[in-house]
Amino acid sequence: DTSGGTFSQSITLQQQGGDVSSTTIFVRLAAGLQSAVYTEDISLVSGGAPTQTVTVSGEVEPDTPTIFITGSADGMNYNQGNGPSSEDSFAVSGRFLTDQTISVTVTSPFEISLTTNGAFSTQVDVPVTMGSADFEDVFIRLAAGQTANTYSGTVTISSTGAADDTLTVTG
Repeated sequence: DTSGGTFSQSITLQQQGGDVSSTTIFVRLAAGLQSAVYTEDISLVSGGAPTQTVTVSGEVEPDTPTIFITGSADGMNYNQGNGPSSEDSFAVSGRFLTDQTISVTVTSPFEISLTTNGAFSTQVDVPVTMGSADFEDVFIRLAAGQTANTYSGTVTISSTGAADDTLTVTG
């Protein structure tokens, strides 16, 4: 019966001389509900008085799926004929995701892997557990076989419902 106080399924107001003073009742949606609109009736009952009903409603909105890249990747260099470059890394995270993975792609001539010294390609899937991924490392390098030049590329991460995030990489 107070904002920020203890909430329960019912409360009892005390009467004095047959009267109950005007009282503000605070109502909230319970924790742990699924996304939906909820409408319920609150019944006010007192012996000998007609029951009064107040209809309340509220909505639990889904959390917005979000993905993001942390870190940078640059300076992946090698002398012609000696590639690939040393690995660099960045981290991928996401919250409130519905997919089981975050897709990570990179433009050539860069390549990525989920493990250091692992199998490298231009696309990997970061696993999502219970709707989230927490700072999962992705390793990146400049692929072997490049001629002497400065290269730049783009890492893009995506997952259903989330806005893509990108990272510019150089080598």
